[in-house]
Amino acid sequence: MDQDRILYRGEAFTLTGNSLRQDAAHWAEVQPDGQVKTMKNGRYSEWRIFPEAGNAPHYRGNFEVLNQAYGLALHEAGALLNEEGTFRTGANWPTVWTRDISYSTHLGLGLWNVRACMNSLNARVRNGEVEQDTGTGGSWPISSDRVVWGMAAWEVYCLTGDADWLSLSCRVMEKTCMRDEQVLAATGGLMKGESSVLDWREQSYPAWMTSADIGDSCSLSTMLLHAEARKILARMFRELGLEDYPDAKIEVMDSTAATVTESEMVENAVAMRDAGCTLEEAVVWLSAERVTNQIFFTVGNLDYLIKGGRIGKVTGRAANILGIKPMILFKEGEIFSGGMARGRQKSFEKALEQLMAYLDSNNANPDDYCVTVGYGYDEEEGKRLWMQTRAALLARYPGSACEVEMLQIGCTIAVHTGPYALGMGVMRRWKKQ
Repeated sequence: MDQDRILYRGEAFTLTGNSLRQDAAHWAEVQPDGQVKTMKNGRYSEWRIFPEAGNAPHYRGNFEVLNQAYGLALHEAGALLNEEGTFRTGANWPTVWTRDISYSTHLGLGLWNVRACMNSLNARVRNGEVEQDTGTGGSWPISSDRVVWGMAAWEVYCLTGDADWLSLSCRVMEKTCMRDEQVLAATGGLMKGESSVLDWREQSYPAWMTSADIGDSCSLSTMLLHAEARKILARMFRELGLEDYPDAKIEVMDSTAATVTESEMVENAVAMRDAGCTLEEAVVWLSAERVTNQIFFTVGNLDYLIKGGRIGKVTGRAANILGIKPMILFKEGEIFSGGMARGRQKSFEKALEQLMAYLDSNNANPDDYCVTVGYGYDEEEGKRLWMQTRAALLARYPGSACEVEMLQIGCTIAVHTGPYALGMGVMRRWKKQ
């Protein structure tokens, strides 16, 4: 094949089968005998590498420049091994960095030396959670891309099948993600800090952005890492379940539900199981009916919504003074405004009106739906709303049983809404045909 053929040409460099050229002062060229001639910052050199492949994956392609690049990569990887069996970050950085070892392990380094990758990943665990690299603007929680560790940990498990490693990784990722949830609650649901993927400041951010600006910004790449970390954690839990119960069938799905409607999803799944439905049948029905999940609720005051950035400080404080309660609708995994009510009792009545409107819009009998009242700290207040809800349903639907459950909301939701969130959730009830 023609080694002079252009494989890629862009603003940064041009790649051919035997050369890489940025400009007159930066280029590399591979000779037919394997010798490499390079120019870096105007300094000329010649070199040849014969890496010891060992158990490393072998690569040999049609383009010599890629063959030599692969050999150089193996050589440099070997040079980065510390005596304790970990990978140093670089010639000037003898320790392990979370981001660097995680991306490297995930992208291929684990194929070459998985044991050293495991040692390196372990070196970034402190007190049972992943340690954050110092980034522009500061370390965790200002920089928050440490969850990339989970991608590498999962890659190691896929390469080794090591059950002990999986158990350790699962515990570490669970604690790490739970701690990050505290930050998410305080920032309105978005992790802040520099981009995780691009590490060259001059190319990643405009010149006018200071370290403080970067630390206060939100990066799409970091948010994607957090989403992927939670998917990986679900896979880890699934695998651990299969280790303990090898005959089990486990499916991971997004319920798009929360707190009380999550319980309704579980109740429906249990009812289907007890009726003899297969796992596949349950997954199909639950996936189709999750759109019927809705929660109508209000909060005790707006302080927590203000702290989470969901309501502006001025608006929130004014509403608190006037006793205005926001009505909130949760459906399909997202939060929407459900209007306003003046006073606590009026907010109860508003939530009931919204529940009735939901049933009316679906021309539904309440016996066809699971209805659950959810409360925070105040159980007595929850009981009052439960009684009001059941009485209102019986008055509207006198021929129905109008069963209503009552549950305390979970801590994750309470972090966002405050401890005195109160409302009811609804979901279609599965019935055997």
